[in-house]
Amino acid sequence: MQQLDAHTEYFIRMMLPCIKQEAMPFLKEECCILNNVINTLKADNTYQLAVVGAGTLSYIELAFEHDLEYVAIEPLSHIYIQQEFFSLIKKLPQISIINSSFGDFSKEELTSGNHIFAFIFNVFAYINDGIEKLNQYLNEGDIIIISTWNQTSIDANKIRSNYFNTIFESVKDQITLPGHLSYAKLFKLDSFDFTQLIHYKSHQRIIGDITDILIIYC
Repeated sequence: MQQLDAHTEYFIRMMLPCIKQEAMPFLKEECCILNNVINTLKADNTYQLAVVGAGTLSYIELAFEHDLEYVAIEPLSHIYIQQEFFSLIKKLPQISIINSSFGDFSKEELTSGNHIFAFIFNVFAYINDGIEKLNQYLNEGDIIIISTWNQTSIDANKIRSNYFNTIFESVKDQITLPGHLSYAKLFKLDSFDFTQLIHYKSHQRIIGDITDILIIYC
């Protein structure tokens, strides 16, 4: 069996149920806001929910509930998803999986209609030149959701610290990591440059107990 590099091993462990449980308060807040955004859509609009950093098909249940097409953008999908399930998904026209990093696939792999680009669970912090890559795919009418940690919340900082410490403790005796803090990145929503985003119209920012979420309308 091929041994995984430390970087890949680290991100695989982020998806383990016992480790994701540490971040459950974040995920619950994020899910609630994403659901609220979808609920505001007009019934005659057809959107595709494009989840960036989808892991094990995060929020696919929301797509089913709201009758949306779903695409998982996840470079490690071939590892996260069992092969038998992967083959089954390919037969479902309303679900697609893009086994690439954001920015490394063509716009044609998405539908031609509108999208809700959901950068879940602080994933935007790990994408270099995120706005430039977003512009490759945006259409007028798209919605962008970027979630990160509430950096002023004591509770959020405690949960975040426990989450990363749990990952680090689970791998430190088995693989060599470049450094614990090098993985614990944060994206400050205050630094988002809307002037660089094509089709930008307006935005809303929701600061919860644990999350800090930016909703952008194009």
